[in-house]
Amino acid sequence: MVAHKEQSDTIRRISARLATQGERKIMKSPEKKEQEPEMRAEYDFSKGVRGKYAKRLLEGRNILLLDPDVAGLFPDSKTVNDALRALARIAQARVKKAG
Repeated sequence: MVAHKEQSDTIRRISARLATQGERKIMKSPEKKEQEPEMRAEYDFSKGVRGKYAKRLLEGRNILLLDPDVAGLFPDSKTVNDALRALARIAQARVKKAG
């Protein structure tokens, strides 16, 4: 389950957690309809690792996907985290100043 809350025009808080039993029940479709396959036949997941990032999620880390244009601005995850921390400090200072 992924959720976000708008705090201002540009700042969002994002979190991810496992869905509760009630949420899973709501999200399931009541009846199975015949649909086209979701995966193309040419996709090969034979070397895929099931649950590769599950441990990180349980440890409290969130995995977020950056759009390619944004990801291209940063050489590594440390730089992304440093930039986000700096932006968070600026946003917090603006909130304190306004309030």
